[in-house]
Amino acid sequence: MNDDRSKMAGLDVISAVVLLVLGAAMTYVSYTMRIYNKSLVVSPGLFPMILGVLFMLLAALLGGLALRRGGRSAAAGLLSLSRLAACCSSPTFYRGVIVLGLIVVYVFLFGTIHFVAVTFLYLTGTFLYLRAMRPPYCLAVAAIAAAVVYAVFAYGFGIPVPNGSGWPFGFLLATGA
Repeated sequence: MNDDRSKMAGLDVISAVVLLVLGAAMTYVSYTMRIYNKSLVVSPGLFPMILGVLFMLLAALLGGLALRRGGRSAAAGLLSLSRLAACCSSPTFYRGVIVLGLIVVYVFLFGTIHFVAVTFLYLTGTFLYLRAMRPPYCLAVAAIAAAVVYAVFAYGFGIPVPNGSGWPFGFLLATGA
């Protein structure tokens, strides 16, 4: 029982570090997004910035509690070379890497192709790869989801959505990089 708690404390430390890095990246990227009318309140980056700050606060809380439970040494044991090699050789790892690759392609195409088109392509590719449903349903669900998300953000919330005008790598142009 004590060994399980130690392992969980180590996993909590690792998760806290990942969440802290993710939160910092989200906060930075959302801060660099275009600000309309010199007000952060109407910026498309406001919500991701709030999430980034919350991720960092919760990561600090999780990490602090885990370190008090002895998570540092447990995390070091979990990150040993033998454990990492075993993890990297599993089929689940490869599947995760491919899904992460699909996400990276989506991010790089975001802004270069219209939002609905790039979201449709990403969702369709992910559904088909994961065999989430039969191909006709993958196409239908991806089309409906992309259109609904676009309508909600563009018309419901009035948030500017990429229309495909940025080429190449429109997301870099949109962030001012």
